[in-house]
Amino acid sequence: MLICLTMIDDLPEVKSNLERLCASKQWDLKYLNAPSLDVLMDFKDDIKAIYMNPNKSHVVFNSQVLSALKNLEVLCTASTGTVHIDLEEAEKLGIKIINIKKYQEVLKKIPSTAELAFTLTMDGLRKVTKSHNEAINEFSWDFEKYIGKQIKDLKVGVIGYGRLGRIYSDMMLNAGANVSLLDPRLSIDFEVDLKEFKQQLHSFDVIALHIHAEGNEGFINESFFQQMRRDVVLVNTSRGEIVEHAALFSFLVCNPNATYCTDVIPTESSDHERNDFIKRVSNTPNIIITQHIGGMSTGARKLAFGLASELLLKHYRLEK
Repeated sequence: MLICLTMIDDLPEVKSNLERLCASKQWDLKYLNAPSLDVLMDFKDDIKAIYMNPNKSHVVFNSQVLSALKNLEVLCTASTGTVHIDLEEAEKLGIKIINIKKYQEVLKKIPSTAELAFTLTMDGLRKVTKSHNEAINEFSWDFEKYIGKQIKDLKVGVIGYGRLGRIYSDMMLNAGANVSLLDPRLSIDFEVDLKEFKQQLHSFDVIALHIHAEGNEGFINESFFQQMRRDVVLVNTSRGEIVEHAALFSFLVCNPNATYCTDVIPTESSDHERNDFIKRVSNTPNIIITQHIGGMSTGARKLAFGLASELLLKHYRLEK
């Protein structure tokens, strides 16, 4: 059995690829859009392959879950990140993990997450969401509360200069910002560059995060927050796990003019932890949060989901 854990109704080519694989292997194809773990486990003995995207998943593929899927051969995720999967356990159990992280020729055609980062930056700088909410909910009409900043006057720190960091940086440069970069691939001695970057934190109006979670868990920690501007706009469209959230909330409470704009939260696949986090956000007025929509544009979905399904076919030697 092949289980599809994400909505692909708008992606007929992806659906065709999954149907082709199942026809070749004589598998059943089951669509379970964002099921609970209990629902998924109803099929645990029959599942040979899983096709998914983590944005809406309610399942973390940890050691317990992977061990229960005794016949699972392949877990194919239409994403660059794999924080929702215990990679070591998958390797130990002989489960093949397919993701799209290294396929830059396709990924460079998908700028939508960088575009969202730019949008969140503008929202944080110009207080768009706050102005809208207070106008609608409180009948407020007072521009003096929402005086923001224009990009050409700003100094911006960008952490991560891969595909998305480069696109975002170009957007900010084209708008006139002064941009500073931090990325080990740009460094001769990263520890020296990291130290110098931290020394500049107090001067950055905006800090944008464009790094993978793997190996960077808690990278933005208390030592970072201690040196940031009191009115900084911190933008995260990468992964929630790269920010120490206890330090974040403490910083935001002490600095009400600072803004955290994020498309991601830690442990998104856990309903309980996600809801606890959102409750905390609801009591923190200087957070803007979107629902992991960075890659959820029609063009991005077609390319990313299509690539993942083609890689799944290739694994079973069914490429076109």
